[in-house]
Amino acid sequence: MEFFSLNSFEEVDFEEAKAFALRRFEGVCYLHRIVDFDRVENLLGLDEQLGILRANTASFLSGKDALNVLAWGARGCGKSSCVKRVLGEFLGIWEAKTPQSLDNTKATKISHSTLSQSTTLRVIELDSKDILLLPLLFDSLRTKPYKFIIFCDDLSFRIGQSEYKSIKSVLEGSLERRAKNILLYATSNIRKLIENAGADHSPEHSIVQEELSFSDRFGLQIGFYDFGTSEYLACVEEYLANIKGVKKLDLRAQQLDEASKIARQKALNFAAKMGSKNARIAKDFALLVANGVEKIDKI
Repeated sequence: MEFFSLNSFEEVDFEEAKAFALRRFEGVCYLHRIVDFDRVENLLGLDEQLGILRANTASFLSGKDALNVLAWGARGCGKSSCVKRVLGEFLGIWEAKTPQSLDNTKATKISHSTLSQSTTLRVIELDSKDILLLPLLFDSLRTKPYKFIIFCDDLSFRIGQSEYKSIKSVLEGSLERRAKNILLYATSNIRKLIENAGADHSPEHSIVQEELSFSDRFGLQIGFYDFGTSEYLACVEEYLANIKGVKKLDLRAQQLDEASKIARQKALNFAAKMGSKNARIAKDFALLVANGVEKIDKI
């Protein structure tokens, strides 16, 4: 059995940095200062999800009750990017901007007054394989004079794994009162977090109930979905418009010119090859065009 010590957390100066990554190696844990926070730009079609996440984060930082977050959905739909974007805004790493909507009639107005830089927010990234350290992390942080959001990307468990049980209690259900200065923001490709749970069982089965009780610890569950064809093409248009030397294309018009026809077909072919339509795939297609790998001026 490995024994972990987080006593070194007492020596961490949270005034020197605002974002950290928890590193574990052979029983030793330490907080790595993140000096180059990942910059996320051009989040298209995610204004609703960004607005919800901003509102929850603003409530937390203002001292109101807020919820642990599970951002769930298919791969490449922007779950991690949304979380990183919102955390970066509240950390003051970049200026908050109203998200770009693929449908301007649905654009959400965001109050920038709620997005002012927080002087007390600190972010800690926790690898999903180290999720068993979450209770120790809570113990080390709960008495500190900061607000902590722990970010765990790609969280899921398989039936038979028992690690999630300790997480259940630290989030809610322990004898100890829930920490008021810590939230967990997690992403997952599945909503129910325990893979295959309930596949062969009725809703009343104990396995299903156990799985549901764990997922319920995340009071705010935000869904992310693949684009439809029109949304995907709109996203491709936006990314292509930022490429120097590529003329503005309308890939959704009823009457397409020859260049738009070619670009539209190649964009759809690329999505079919990748098996999905989402912002990541649209961005990757545009990058291939920018690098000359994909030629949209000829079939």
